[in-house]
Amino acid sequence: MIDRLAVVVDDLLNFAVADTLKQDADVQRQAKRVAAFAVAFSFWALLFGVIYMAFGAPRSGLICVIASVPILASLLVVRCGLSPVLAGNLVCAGGWTALTALGAINGGWTAAPLLWYSALPVVSVLTSGVGWGCVWTLIPLASIAGFGALQWLGISFSKDLPLSSQLGFAFCVLLGLIACQFVMAWVRVGIEQRALLALHETNERLSSARQTLASLEASFGFSMSEWARVQREKAALERFVRLRFADHDADESALDDEDGAASDPDLQLHATELESD
Repeated sequence: MIDRLAVVVDDLLNFAVADTLKQDADVQRQAKRVAAFAVAFSFWALLFGVIYMAFGAPRSGLICVIASVPILASLLVVRCGLSPVLAGNLVCAGGWTALTALGAINGGWTAAPLLWYSALPVVSVLTSGVGWGCVWTLIPLASIAGFGALQWLGISFSKDLPLSSQLGFAFCVLLGLIACQFVMAWVRVGIEQRALLALHETNERLSSARQTLASLEASFGFSMSEWARVQREKAALERFVRLRFADHDADESALDDEDGAASDPDLQLHATELESD
């Protein structure tokens, strides 16, 4: 059942990736990871939008729903054949913007949604590379430091979430974050396993083809390289014969034209008149 589900998901991810990104295996896997994370994080954004509204925080719920727009836009990026790095950064930027806005209206650096900052470096490394992973590690750290500095200076942040709902919401955040870590690991390992399986199947077909070729060479008594050499020599001989007989036919045609001119009475009379003049 799990294997069938993995095949279905892999087919859907392949459909989400443009054909121009499938020419390189590494780029294709990178684009598929972007598509998988875009779908997963869009789901989490919409789910927590509903949870926020259920706990009495409609503004926070609206922020979560709006956050799904740039995350889903990354799907359009890879579908149009643009860089997976751009799409991966779009996912991280959409997530960071939403989480920072949620932190600003839910208590600053102590806000439960900021726990999801921990997912940004992982997503960035898997979709955009180690360099961008470092960037998206520093950005959440700087954001938390900024919240802390503002609160240390005496600036207080409002709390959209009612006090009675904060404990229950924090519980949901922890559950969601644990599930998100599993999804990220499954995306990483699952895509790589599918790629290794495809490589294994390709190697098996190649080995079978080589065995078939060896049996054919043994039955015919000569190798395919010798057969290819004979084919090249045959083609060269045919070309030589065509060119040789084409020149011979051209010479005969010229001679026929001269004989025809000599036997034509009108042409002979005209030549005699020119000589007498």
